Amino acid sequence: MLRKLFLFTAINCVFALTACEKEQPSSLPPSHPPTALLRTITWSTGVVANLSYSGDSLLTEVEYYDQSSIGKLIYNWTGKKLTEFHQQESLYTNLFEYDSQGRVASMRHVSKSIPMTNEHLFEYRYDAQDRVLTMKYYVVNSSGIHLQNETFYHYHTNGHLREAVTKAGDDIITQTIDAFSEPVNFNACNYIQPSLAENYVIYNLPIMLQLSKVKRLPAKIIRAVKRGTVPAVLDRVDELAYTINNLLVDKVVTTFRNPAVAGSEQTIEATYTYF
Repeated sequence: MLRKLFLFTAINCVFALTACEKEQPSSLPPSHPPTALLRTITWSTGVVANLSYSGDSLLTEVEYYDQSSIGKLIYNWTGKKLTEFHQQESLYTNLFEYDSQGRVASMRHVSKSIPMTNEHLFEYRYDAQDRVLTMKYYVVNSSGIHLQNETFYHYHTNGHLREAVTKAGDDIITQTIDAFSEPVNFNACNYIQPSLAENYVIYNLPIMLQLSKVKRLPAKIIRAVKRGTVPAVLDRVDELAYTINNLLVDKVVTTFRNPAVAGSEQTIEATYTYF
């Protein structure tokens, strides 16, 4: 079933919330160049993230604080390609492989050292325009490679991502990007997650790299779930309001709700600073 994808929850939900928001034009004078590196993110929950970079401006660490340190994300590179990414406290790491054209071909979610029964494999296929066409999710164990679900990506005529449709047997989850931000520069690595959370079909490395090239972030995501022959039900709407200054996000206000549940609306705000 599709819920097999939603394996782990942790600090990654913070990244998920900051990754999506409607952009509001800013009348403020530019306070940073449009290529500045992100320095901190501060959420209305009190959590603060400090970002560190290598000498050639590659993201190497993101450390989270809430009174004291509560977690760290580690990024390892080969040249300009991200090859490993994990939460320091987790038993798992993510390993990326690339094809001959430099595109992300697969990601393996595996144990760092302790032998585990299963590993998780994602394989990506592209169309003639180098857009992600499908993502297949497998569980790999001693009995073989087992397909769990497949996500199909559909695009508007202008090339922007329209929806991601994940199918597992008779179950279908459709995530529709109903709106995008205005043009914005961003690092795709700031919008991916170290564990396999439910919005991974959009916030994964190849999709975020693709969106960074067109300088757009999702501003509204609508999720519909269809179980077997039961009609599809809208179970989540994320709306993201960006304040963008000189092509960089200064603030994001994310509101998410379940349309079927009265009083389910929640809002979180994040502010950004730059080097």
